[in-house]
Amino acid sequence: MIKVAFLILLFALIQGCSFGKKTTEANNITARGERGTQGLSMPQKNLLAAVKLGNLSLVEQAFSKLQLTEYSFGGSAETPLGIALRTNNLEVAKFLVERAVDIYNLGDIQSSFEEDLLKNRNHKLMTQLGHAKIAQKMQISFSETEQFLSNVYANSVSEILAKIKNGDIRGFTARVGLYGMSCLLLKTQLIQSVQLGELSDMGKAVEFIERLPCDEQLKSGSLHILYEAELIRQFQRLFEDPRLLGYLSRQPQLKTTMWDIDSSGILMHPNLLFRIALSEDNLFLKGDQVYPCGRTEDDEDYDQELCDAKMKIFNEAGIKASDFELIETRNGRIVRSYRNVYRYVRSILAEADALYFLVSFYMSGKPDMANISVPFVQDIEVEKLGESIPWSLVRPSRPKPTVQMTDEYDEEEWYTKQQRLKREREDREIEEEKRESMVSEKDSVSQ
Repeated sequence: MIKVAFLILLFALIQGCSFGKKTTEANNITARGERGTQGLSMPQKNLLAAVKLGNLSLVEQAFSKLQLTEYSFGGSAETPLGIALRTNNLEVAKFLVERAVDIYNLGDIQSSFEEDLLKNRNHKLMTQLGHAKIAQKMQISFSETEQFLSNVYANSVSEILAKIKNGDIRGFTARVGLYGMSCLLLKTQLIQSVQLGELSDMGKAVEFIERLPCDEQLKSGSLHILYEAELIRQFQRLFEDPRLLGYLSRQPQLKTTMWDIDSSGILMHPNLLFRIALSEDNLFLKGDQVYPCGRTEDDEDYDQELCDAKMKIFNEAGIKASDFELIETRNGRIVRSYRNVYRYVRSILAEADALYFLVSFYMSGKPDMANISVPFVQDIEVEKLGESIPWSLVRPSRPKPTVQMTDEYDEEEWYTKQQRLKREREDREIEEEKRESMVSEKDSVSQ
């Protein structure tokens, strides 16, 4: 009884200190660093104070005084669920969620929680894809309360997924705001749900994601994580349906479609990854996969019709184009850029292209190269084969000046070259006209 009385007294003191009606007192609180609660009603402020105390009985008492319109804490830096999450108070969090008190509003920690949620789900995806090193970088240690809330969010997304599968996409898009989840959070969660295989109908998924009326756009960092994951996922599935990859590639926040594979400084476009995935040098496929564009001993495709069908699907995915398929960099400086990368076959040694082989190895998620039989091992020192992939095998040695990294790396250089080629072509045409004219004059004279 003494303990309960003390808590009630303490609660009353906090009310008096924090929620005074005088303007001067409110200004003093703000000056001392108190998070802004301007615009909140007295019952809302009382609930915040009760959640800070962490006592469920006081939270229940404060909640009972709320009107339905006071369940929303929009615009406040502090929210009941945000405080419960920060203090890891699972009991209070469950109470608030059960009564639907601003579930998708965590105040000033909403953004950081959503980023952790994205990384945590990406950790799960990368584990499925066999990329342990990437997964390790993405692993998040959630508290009990954070894990509980992430499950609440996941359940809401599952409900929406079910409606997407069975309902009218156009009509449901207009009603999605009724769930209370922010449009941007929903978009990220749906993209990851597709990547995790929770929604198999790619057409419906992409159509719904494109129709979401979000005012905000995906952050560049988040978009890069989703894009990288989709590149790896599609490569392992031989780009069976790259429409989501096409959607991600067209987002304006994605600085470039060129992907720095394995942070090696070798930047690759999906066009090249597509050809590598379907080539005979993709040696690390799962047992049930085939090489649609592989070669026979007579240099003919195993199944040209299947290869053509794959290429048609890839082209129709709408993947944003780039002027280059591969760009090699070292220490942030351009080494060489390629508009088209052709498979290089060694005639004397085993028929494997170094770039194709190494990309295949990395994309498969293999841990290291220590015990891998490399087809072109005669070209390199054996001690280079270890935990790190020897990307230096596919790099030339002379760097070019630093160039801003976009999808148009050395466009000026390319344009200059095209102008030179055009002038040479025009000169040849002029010379040809002169020769024809001289021949014509000779014929006239002889006649």
